[in-house]
Amino acid sequence: SLNEEISRPGSDLIAVMRYFVITTYRVRPGHGAEFIEARRLVKSVSTQNYAVYNVSSGAPNGTYMSMRAIKSLGELDPNPSAKPLSELLGPNNFKKYNELVASSVLNAETAIYALSPEMSYLSKETMAADPTFWAPKPKPASKSTVKKEAKATAPAQ
Repeated sequence: SLNEEISRPGSDLIAVMRYFVITTYRVRPGHGAEFIEARRLVKSVSTQNYAVYNVSSGAPNGTYMSMRAIKSLGELDPNPSAKPLSELLGPNNFKKYNELVASSVLNAETAIYALSPEMSYLSKETMAADPTFWAPKPKPASKSTVKKEAKATAPAQ
């Protein structure tokens, strides 16, 4: 279920997004409050939009998933003008953040998923926001492809 306390949802249109960055956190048993506190610190200084979910089925207890939609993989490149988390939080809060993460997080794994129009079921409104991506017109078959297909389906003589 969505954990609104540690999420920072945005109003970005999913129709223009092309990827999801999903980080799965495994939290030590009994240390969920520390994980939540660490994520609250991040949320207090973050400018990125993301949603954090408590996984309630299909994964071990203490599993959280942070999901962020992005338009291009270029958004993952380091931004030289962006301040590091240590500077955004300040020395005392950054130390506290590191202590909270060290005591609460068993591991974290990040994966990037590309959205696929062929495998997606979207509303007409979402598709209309970017029809060239979500509902591309099929490319006409080239003459060589048509000849190969005709030859492959011709009866043996």
